[in-house]
Amino acid sequence: MTSMITIQDFCDYLTTCSNVTYKSQKNKKTINQIKKAIYLTNVKDLDNNESEFWLPSDIEDVFFQNLLGNIKPQTRLLRYISLSALNRLITSNTQSMLSVVSMNDRSEIDYTEEYFKRVHKGNSSYWQTIEEPLNTYILSCMENEHDELTMWRLYGDDTKGACLVYSIDPNLINNTEYNLAPLSYADKDHKHRELNLVYDMMTRGIKINKGIKIKFVFKRWNIWKHFFKPYDYHIENEVRLLYRHNKATKGKKWILSNLNIFTPLIEFSSYKNEDDKERLPLQIQKIILGPNFPESSLNKEILTRLMKENLSPIGVEQSTIDNYR
Repeated sequence: MTSMITIQDFCDYLTTCSNVTYKSQKNKKTINQIKKAIYLTNVKDLDNNESEFWLPSDIEDVFFQNLLGNIKPQTRLLRYISLSALNRLITSNTQSMLSVVSMNDRSEIDYTEEYFKRVHKGNSSYWQTIEEPLNTYILSCMENEHDELTMWRLYGDDTKGACLVYSIDPNLINNTEYNLAPLSYADKDHKHRELNLVYDMMTRGIKINKGIKIKFVFKRWNIWKHFFKPYDYHIENEVRLLYRHNKATKGKKWILSNLNIFTPLIEFSSYKNEDDKERLPLQIQKIILGPNFPESSLNKEILTRLMKENLSPIGVEQSTIDNYR
């Protein structure tokens, strides 16, 4: 039996559904109930002549934010960097975000498209977006209370680098330029239930008056598709900051990445604001020197003094991990 609801009711319902889905922590039964309820619903305010239906941008953002999980403003995020990156941060007051085209794991760029092709036999070209990937930048952090040896080895210059501890400036996370959310990982059986839900919503369509179906579109899928990842990476507990370029962006440069791809990067101020650089919504609170950071004790004292000279509140510590040499 179907029910007739307004467009606003439908939007509110999707928002509630996504929140329940997240809180259920991938409960298969709950997600299936949500899908069934959506498909048995008629939206009565739509014109039969319309070919597509999409949510208002703010409602779509809330839907995906709930589906992925919200980051609390007081959360501390950890970002592991190399020794050379720390050198740029200190000597040039610079930290940067690279375009998605230069991500180390090439499979991450098209993970959602490839998943749809593999699991649902979908047409990959249908999922490609028009927006230029060069204008999308990503910064990856970990949601952990303490630095971890595995992350040091993978991303911290094999324990010779540093770990930046960020606080979040909620005033700059507005979903207009920046999106911040934890990643959704597939289950151990490699089924990605959240992606399956998105796929079903996109392909089954929405019923309108007299049972006619029209295509359902996520207009901001080009943004949110970057927040899904295979099961193999679930131990990273990654939180991703996504930034979308606009023509007024400051600090844009081009480099040849370590993958030999010409790619743009955006530079942000590290520990003091400068007019020619963007302000990152993640503010450095602390720098942790890696377990094998060169001359760790001496450099800690020097960097602490440097921060004081620049009137920066950033603290400098040494990692307490001492069982890896």
